[in-house]
Amino acid sequence: GRLHATTGGHRFTAEWTYTSFRYSRPGDDPYSVLAPYHLVNLIAAVAIPSAPFSSELILRLDNILDTEYAVIRGFPMPGRMMRLTLRVAS
Repeated sequence: GRLHATTGGHRFTAEWTYTSFRYSRPGDDPYSVLAPYHLVNLIAAVAIPSAPFSSELILRLDNILDTEYAVIRGFPMPGRMMRLTLRVAS
């Protein structure tokens, strides 16, 4: 799910994803079951007035609960991450 709010030049988003158990190989082999997991991400952005360009500074916090999970067996996904992005468009 996603919750989104905008006020003035600020934008805030909260994302929640649930992935149920699934099998890493064809069939119903109980040894190939990957555990279910929840992910929570937060995004904050602010518009930066800079004529003649349109700019936005974005802070994104992914997996804020530091959930340990794997999409493919044996390949764990990264833990908590932070990204800072400056987006400039003409």
